[in-house]
Amino acid sequence: ELPPLPIQGVNIQATDACSPVMSITTQVISNQNPNPQVCGHYSYQITRLFTATDACGRTRTASQIISVVDNQGPNFSGYQDTTILCNTNPPLPAPTSLDLCSGLTGPPVLYQELIESSGICVDNYTRVRYWKASDVCNNMTTFTQNVHVIDTIPPILSGLPPNVTVQCNNIPGAANSALFGRSDNCDSDVSITFFEYEVRSPDLNDCAHWADYQIIRAWTASDNCGNQRTYTQTLFVEDKTGPVLIPPGTLNVPSDLNLCGANVGIPAPFAVYDDCTAQYNTYNLKDTVKLISSGGGNPFNTPVDTVVFQWTVPNTPPFEPVVNAASLTLFIDNADINATSEYFNIYGEDGTFIDVTNPVITTVFCTSSVKLVTIPAAWLNQWMADGDLKIRLVTNGVGNAAINPTCTNGRVRCSLLYQTAAQNVPITLSYSIDNKPDVPYIPNAQSFLDVGSHTIAYKASDCSGNTTTATIQVVVSDVQPPVIAPQAPIVKYIGPGNCTLTLPLPFPAINENCDMSGNLERSSVTFPLQFEYDPDADTIPKAINLPINGLIPNAFGNGRLRIRFRGDNSDDGEFFYLQDEYGGSLGKTQNGNKALECSSSYFETFIDVTAAQINSWANDGATFFRAIPNNDVFNFPDAINNCNPLLPDQTDGISRIQAFLEYSYAEITY
Repeated sequence: ELPPLPIQGVNIQATDACSPVMSITTQVISNQNPNPQVCGHYSYQITRLFTATDACGRTRTASQIISVVDNQGPNFSGYQDTTILCNTNPPLPAPTSLDLCSGLTGPPVLYQELIESSGICVDNYTRVRYWKASDVCNNMTTFTQNVHVIDTIPPILSGLPPNVTVQCNNIPGAANSALFGRSDNCDSDVSITFFEYEVRSPDLNDCAHWADYQIIRAWTASDNCGNQRTYTQTLFVEDKTGPVLIPPGTLNVPSDLNLCGANVGIPAPFAVYDDCTAQYNTYNLKDTVKLISSGGGNPFNTPVDTVVFQWTVPNTPPFEPVVNAASLTLFIDNADINATSEYFNIYGEDGTFIDVTNPVITTVFCTSSVKLVTIPAAWLNQWMADGDLKIRLVTNGVGNAAINPTCTNGRVRCSLLYQTAAQNVPITLSYSIDNKPDVPYIPNAQSFLDVGSHTIAYKASDCSGNTTTATIQVVVSDVQPPVIAPQAPIVKYIGPGNCTLTLPLPFPAINENCDMSGNLERSSVTFPLQFEYDPDADTIPKAINLPINGLIPNAFGNGRLRIRFRGDNSDDGEFFYLQDEYGGSLGKTQNGNKALECSSSYFETFIDVTAAQINSWANDGATFFRAIPNNDVFNFPDAINNCNPLLPDQTDGISRIQAFLEYSYAEITY
């Protein structure tokens, strides 16, 4: 930017001694190099030559020198400070430089690059780049460019387990994070931390706390810059498994006196617990018993007394049963156990043999030993059901071959270690006998059971509604023999001329709590009914006799007459009157099902009969029962009629009748 040319009288003056100055002219002389590629084009001199002329034409000159100097370096522009991710290495174009005089310069030169750490992590830092640029006059400018390198991307894991629904008693362990795939954009050493928590009801009495909740497993991947990504697996815990129900074995019970059955206490199951809602407790019962003599006499020939360990147990089956086998450890201290015959037999509470202790074969007379024994949970649950437990040690052998009380301070120490399952939420236990309706189980409950085999079906239900059933057999045996009342003496006279007499042997009076061993069922054939015309009841069956053969006249107790009838038998009045062979009334048949009448189905009528009736009928080995159709249409609205049109033999092809007689009888020898 050159100063403007001066103007006469304004900013340039000339004077003359005689005449006025008429004019001042200016001549501009420049030594600028015309080549823009050299510095002389921008740094040079301009000479302004001023000539003043007076009225007489005389002149005088003066000059002004203007030096144009380029002393400013270029200015930088374009790509300057920036931020990039640590895993990227994008091309970073050089900044551009522009000189105010010479315009665009050549490319700036990167002459230094430094790394400055941020102190946060190794993947967060700044690349400081130093640039310089010069114009044609060698004026130089420097520029600092900051490239901020950062890591903001969290690591990635692969191969993690999916969400899953599991049973509360079968929850899998957490997956091994060492097997996960792991990657990060910058860090080659990704760390993984594990955390697990549960989402469940806090109420320990709430079924959902144990059987309907979630387990959240979380794995957090972290890189060295603190970037984190969390992955979760949700385990939906449910209970679809019924409780553990271990029933007792078959129960054999004798009949009660003079009864054909017994009042049976319903046995408790050995164990009832639910894996999901149980709390597992560990108990260690301990006791110490001194070894003493079993009687007087020489201690070297007298066995030690039976050792009895006895406890009041802290748990009571079946609702806090022993689970898994128990460990019984016996420590025999300073005892006469140095020969092969000198050991204890170990017995459970009910006399069950468990094992033997270990003798110590040594020349030392009084010595010690340890024996570890495993006892099945089922045995302990049976023994603990009454709240007490006993374990006995009985010495083997006799005399000096047994363990003798000859050692000072001899003793046996016992440790019984076992685990139980105690319910946090109660289990409902019920039972049924012989398919009858379920009733709640109550300890010591009794039920009268007839002689024979009975099925007790237990049902245990947990709070989730899952059930488990188990059955046992209860066999009630008749152990009371029949009682034959003494017969009065019989005196008969044979009469003149005879030496023998034939007379019937009288049937003795018998008392029996149950049925006799003989059981008899006899029946008539199945008779088709023949029909005839009745002026009052129209077409009705003929009366019919139903004979039964093969009877034995030693009936005992009540029997049963069973009449099977097929045909028109569902309406009021459609029945038979029944009589025995002597014309005695036995009642009438019952009505059947309307939907099944005149079909292939039989309807049965049951009539109880006494032993006296049976014996009177069976005296000759045979009897018959008479079926007489009702024809009283004045008192009843209907009668038995034919189901189909009658055939030539006056049957209808459907209607049939049959009689059965069932009873017990005494098998008597003499």
